[in-house]
Amino acid sequence: YLDNINIAGLTATSVSITWTTAEAGTSQVDYGLAVGYGTTEPMIPFPSSYVSAHSIPLANLTPQTTYHFRVRSADPAGNVSTSKDFTFTTLDTTSQVISGLSVTAITATSAMVVWNTNEVTDSLLSYGPVIPYASSSANTSLVKGHLITINNLSEKTLYHYRVTCVDSSANSTTSDDFTFTTADRTPPVIVAATASTVLESGATITWTTDEAATTKLEYGFTTTYGYLVQVSSSLDASHSITINGLTPFTTYHYRVRSTDSSGNERISGDYTFTTLDTLIIQNVVVTSSLLTQATITWTTNTSAICDVWYGSVSPPANGPVVEDSTPWGTAHSITIPLPGAVSLNSYYFQIRARTGSGVTTISTIRFFPVP
Repeated sequence: YLDNINIAGLTATSVSITWTTAEAGTSQVDYGLAVGYGTTEPMIPFPSSYVSAHSIPLANLTPQTTYHFRVRSADPAGNVSTSKDFTFTTLDTTSQVISGLSVTAITATSAMVVWNTNEVTDSLLSYGPVIPYASSSANTSLVKGHLITINNLSEKTLYHYRVTCVDSSANSTTSDDFTFTTADRTPPVIVAATASTVLESGATITWTTDEAATTKLEYGFTTTYGYLVQVSSSLDASHSITINGLTPFTTYHYRVRSTDSSGNERISGDYTFTTLDTLIIQNVVVTSSLLTQATITWTTNTSAICDVWYGSVSPPANGPVVEDSTPWGTAHSITIPLPGAVSLNSYYFQIRARTGSGVTTISTIRFFPVP
């Protein structure tokens, strides 16, 4: 009677078959890749080795292979007992091959790591901003196609990662270290959007951003704007746009826009600037002149305060003398003395004007004959 048929010491290339019998008998094992067996160990049982506890070692087996076996024992009287068929599988000592390791579906806070193995294994992903890795995610299912999604990542951050696979025979393979960077979903911060230079018909708008970004400006007479200027598609942290063809002494609304390399756009609030007056000195007339003084009148196209330089030579060096007329008007006059005047010679003067907004202009040097 055969009992307690087991295997012991299983490795990739060897195993021991054990059993017991009710009475002492010989020990013999038939084994092979199919139920036809094909190999017997030992080929001839040893009658002198009658035992009730049996153990037959099998060697030179093929790794990761299923074998069929049965045991036989004969008592001293020649009665033979043969077991039914059993199987065992030698161990796998070959490490897996990892292929196709990549990171997909990267967002600001998550990523999907995928890879393949040439045999079924479990899945372990180790990751973190530095090495050694601070976090891991595992899947104990034995598969060839692996996928692990990781969440709660930090935006715009470089992560290191590697994968480890263990098969049913406890063979383990670990990949090299790789990296990926989470997406940037934060628009640039716009700082100090300013109309740094404002003239009669133009203005320069400047601003900075906390990261490299595009340079774009919207402007117009109202908060609906209507005009758009983009310097180029280059990415910079310092931005400047000059616009021309503006109407003098007019209030313009503007806002700036900057987009980073990840496509995140920041639009500023609304700002305004007012173009400067255009100041013109015109209709200059010497209304009266004597040997000792002369009266000059002129107009400006907008309210201004004026003064005059004068002298017997050009450019005139005397002055300035503030106009006699009420300042900040458009009609102006002044009576100037004529020191150094010589009868029938020319006497020179030049008018300067300034608006309340600080716009200034100077006339050409003019002259009149001294009577």
